[in-house]
Amino acid sequence: MITGWVRIRPDSAAEPGVGVADGEGADERVRDEVGCARWPVVGELEAVGTGQEPGLGHPPASFTTSVVPRKRCAAFARYGTVDRRVPDHGRDDVEPNAHSGGVKPQVVRVVAVLEPMGGLGRLVGVTRFVVAHLSDCHIGATDQAPVRLRRALDHLTACTPRPDVVLLSGDVADHGLDVEYEVAAELLSSITVPFVVCPGNHDVRTRFVRHLGPAESVLDVAGHRLVALNSLVDAPEGERIDPGELTDDSLRLLDEALTAGRPTLVGLHHPPVNLHVDLMDPIKLGKSEGLAEVLARHHNVIALLVGHAHTMATTAFAGVPVLVGGGLVSTVTTDAEDLPAIDYAQPPSIALHVVEDDHLVTHWRVI
Repeated sequence: MITGWVRIRPDSAAEPGVGVADGEGADERVRDEVGCARWPVVGELEAVGTGQEPGLGHPPASFTTSVVPRKRCAAFARYGTVDRRVPDHGRDDVEPNAHSGGVKPQVVRVVAVLEPMGGLGRLVGVTRFVVAHLSDCHIGATDQAPVRLRRALDHLTACTPRPDVVLLSGDVADHGLDVEYEVAAELLSSITVPFVVCPGNHDVRTRFVRHLGPAESVLDVAGHRLVALNSLVDAPEGERIDPGELTDDSLRLLDEALTAGRPTLVGLHHPPVNLHVDLMDPIKLGKSEGLAEVLARHHNVIALLVGHAHTMATTAFAGVPVLVGGGLVSTVTTDAEDLPAIDYAQPPSIALHVVEDDHLVTHWRVI
């Protein structure tokens, strides 16, 4: 039988989470029905208990249960608690089994969430979604730039389990050259989880797209949505425009992506607010009013994930957290520090954004 931990939510109308059931000795009937022992659990599940369900007015009690597949959602849960009961227990179509000791099981309709196997979600009864946030590798800026990107990717590969998705928020190349993107693409090919990349002011959009794919994308992973936007302003060949801007098409893409209502993180290169760093503030995202208007129409944006500033920082914009992922190739220091304005001696830094039951925590790492 497939085994795993299950959390029973108190309201069967609540939006279900996403996870997979996995284990040794999976029931062959279930394997045949879903095709394999690994299957995402999405939707309402029906728990068949052993008769240990508490009576009305009593605290929930633990019970051993199987979870009946519904809408091709197949899993078995080993332990759980009953938080909500419906008046159809003792149904005629549920037969006693080996776990019930010959006693006809009671039935409770629940919404269940199994622990996700692909993300950093190993705690009992907790659904976690993890974004590994990398930024500003600037391949071609220094001989060490590819080495520093490789160091970050090796760090993620060593995570057990690995993040659910990787975001690289711009300035992949330093000069926007084909050879720089070829090096970056080869290094990024080692990523074994879903990943998205958006361009920065040092990138050249046509070459970026040729080697890395679309400049904007919408990716759905484990019940969450990641929207990557292009804030790069195209410049004539050999020139660069450092401040960023979101076009009407980009804002429309974001607006439509948020309409679905999924918990969403938005990635782009340029921060939309000042970070109180004289080197970076003049070249932040310009004309940010349009972004603020889109965010004000929706309430499902968890955070804006940005790069550009080469520093680990957090602030807010339009009531939404803004998290700066740090810099891979270098660190831009604050004005008060007795350090070079662009410090290549500092180690690469990355961020791990952990969304746990709609609660966001960010861990920055120097590696």
